[in-house]
Amino acid sequence: KLSLAATNDSYEGQTMSRLTANVRAYAVQRTPPSMIYPRFGIGGEIGYSRRPWTDELLSPNMYEFVYAYLPGMMKSHSLRLSGLFQQMFDNGKFCEPYANIVPRGFGSGDSVTICKYPSQNKVSADYVMPFAPVDWSFAGPLAYIRNFEFTAHGDCAVYSGAENYSTGSLYSIGADLCVRLSNLAWIPYDTRIGVSYNYNGGSLWDAMTKVN
Repeated sequence: KLSLAATNDSYEGQTMSRLTANVRAYAVQRTPPSMIYPRFGIGGEIGYSRRPWTDELLSPNMYEFVYAYLPGMMKSHSLRLSGLFQQMFDNGKFCEPYANIVPRGFGSGDSVTICKYPSQNKVSADYVMPFAPVDWSFAGPLAYIRNFEFTAHGDCAVYSGAENYSTGSLYSIGADLCVRLSNLAWIPYDTRIGVSYNYNGGSLWDAMTKVN
């Protein structure tokens, strides 16, 4: 896949359009209605992204994303393992990560703190458990509750390669609880409404809290 995000935004007279090239491959089983993830599957993607004509300003990026699905302890449970790896090339005055590699629970502004690390890596695990298939149409076509879902998840990220800075890390451990609706306001598509909790930490935690 080759894509160009064109824009008329500019900085110091240089266009900020982005060119991205990637290759993706995957093989997964079909997902049964009682499950959230496929029972088995594996996939990956590798890509390269840059803003043409701005090499003196912004660094290009190369990234790799891999994932796998495995069965859980019960038939409807499933485990998703994933890894996201990014390398920024030190060609420009500023770094601009293509992928936002921060654990869940951190804000998008936290990527500023880790931007000085050209090598960014994150591994994640999600264990999803559907339960209580109530199939409850309490409001007619307005809302149809199918079931509830509980997901336990964890992220661990390591950042390295920065001059004058030691390797840094961040982590997140948390869970999501949501209700799954088969339709909402007459729209016949799955909708999830719920809450999320994340406990965050790591060697870069103090730096993150100072930024925020």
